[in-house]
Amino acid sequence: MNARHLVLPAALAVFAAACGGDGSNPASSRDGPGGNNANLTGAIYTTTGACAGVDANLYPHKDSVYANGGPQNDHASGLPDGWYFVQVTSPDGQLLGTSVGSPVEQPVHVTNERFDHCYQLSAILIRASNGQPGYDDTPNAGGEYKLWISSDRGFKESESKTDNFKVQLQAPPPPPVMPEVSVAKTAGTYYERVWKWNITKTGDTGTLTLAPGQSKVVNYAVVVTNTGTQDRAFSVSGTITVTNTGTVPATVNSVADADDFGAADAVTCGTLPRTLAVGEAMSCAYSQAIGAPTFGTTYNNTATASVARPGGGADLAFSGSKDFAFDGAAPNLKVDECVAASDTFAGSGVTGNVCASDGPKTFTYTRTFGPGHITDCGKTIGYPNTATATGTETNLSASWNVAVSYVCGCTPGYWKNNTGGWPVATSTLTKTPFPASDAAIYTLSNKTLGNYTLPQGLAFQGNSTVEGGAEILLRAANAAYLNASKFGYAMSVGAVTSQVNAALATGNRATLITLATQLDALNNAGCPLNAKGVPINP
Repeated sequence: MNARHLVLPAALAVFAAACGGDGSNPASSRDGPGGNNANLTGAIYTTTGACAGVDANLYPHKDSVYANGGPQNDHASGLPDGWYFVQVTSPDGQLLGTSVGSPVEQPVHVTNERFDHCYQLSAILIRASNGQPGYDDTPNAGGEYKLWISSDRGFKESESKTDNFKVQLQAPPPPPVMPEVSVAKTAGTYYERVWKWNITKTGDTGTLTLAPGQSKVVNYAVVVTNTGTQDRAFSVSGTITVTNTGTVPATVNSVADADDFGAADAVTCGTLPRTLAVGEAMSCAYSQAIGAPTFGTTYNNTATASVARPGGGADLAFSGSKDFAFDGAAPNLKVDECVAASDTFAGSGVTGNVCASDGPKTFTYTRTFGPGHITDCGKTIGYPNTATATGTETNLSASWNVAVSYVCGCTPGYWKNNTGGWPVATSTLTKTPFPASDAAIYTLSNKTLGNYTLPQGLAFQGNSTVEGGAEILLRAANAAYLNASKFGYAMSVGAVTSQVNAALATGNRATLITLATQLDALNNAGCPLNAKGVPINP
């Protein structure tokens, strides 16, 4: 046999010029060596790339199949010399690849009944499916192909030689092993309940009038009431555990969490991406603020771990869920369920905790005002006191004020009979108590009243005349003057004298009696002096 040479794809373009044993151009050889009516003689077979072996038949892949032919010994004849067309079909004749239409349509040349070369089929054929170099895969379940070498462009059987061969079925590469992780999570709820409160304070009176030595009692009531509750700060939080349950490492790119109220405010996993060895686990923390859930309603919370896909592409997603619900009877934090009650009046009895379960709680107590002291005569003193209800966030107060007016006054009879404690001299009326620019006002019915002394004025009896009305006024006015000079009185010394002089100047009895009546009431408020003019309760 002639020495065998390989024909590679790169040599195909120059094959027509280099391979002709007789120097002819294969592209111009329209008819095969046997002629139109001749039956092709000789034999062909497939071999390996090293041209080793005859009719090897089974090959590892399509690129390892080469064509050869001619006698297998020196006593056999080969194909007639010349150029040949080549095709590959399935065993049942489905075209898979052909040299017809390729750059070199007759790529195989025989010289002296022997192939010039071993011809690589994938290098000299073009695919039937797309015209690209090579030949298509056989549809045969056994991986069998059929090689045709022909002197006829149409591959007439009488002008063709064939040989079947097999290519080992190439099992598709196994898919990459996908990572597997499990996602487990916890979901704990949290919310706070705040109790709201109100406080009121009342007394049965807000004003008192006390004479010297007199006392009165005021009754107080303090009511502390729970007005309801407010729930706030709802949230769900917990841990997310991602565990590599597969057989290959798993790279976690991200972990997300969401519930029926939206995405979690924060998911903290440390540094990501993180590759977990088989069996290894990682833990993340999450928290989600929630607006206004409905107590007793079950909500879903789902965590999703995104894991890198081997070979690229979209991440693999693995999820785990945990339901949760808020218990309306079990707030996590109770704020001001009870408050502390107190009062600025020591010993009032407004003290201790008031809890929402108590309902409105009423504290009652009394406070005694008086007796007054001479230093308080003529004063009105306010006595406010405040009740409070306090807690963590509660700070309420309510006040009640009692205005106590201390009235003092000694009668004309007292001052007439107890001159030893007088604050002024016992001079005449016009000289000391009621000096007036016009002395004529003290002269009524030809009686000059201003010439009388203060003790005499205290003894005036009066009558139904204008003069008698003046005497009645001056009797009361003398006592008022002494009261205002001795202690705190309802009127000052100046007020007493000015009002008396003004009334006297009118010469009107009714005006005189009206003022006398007012002063008499003040003089009878209660005398804080003893017989010697010494304060009874200083």
